[in-house]
Amino acid sequence: MSDESRVPSPESGAADEPDSSAEKWPWSFILLIVSAAIYLGWRLIQGIAWFANWVGG
Repeated sequence: MSDESRVPSPESGAADEPDSSAEKWPWSFILLIVSAAIYLGWRLIQGIAWFANWVGG
């Protein structure tokens, strides 16, 4: 078996296409986004409750 059979040729386009698994976001970034969404959702609920209490007297 020669080395030429294992190397992809430039004509195949395999070297030009980025691997989709190489573009995944790090777990820490996903954790940051999820945490921010939970926090802002909770603050929205608190704001709605505060506004309802303020309007209702």
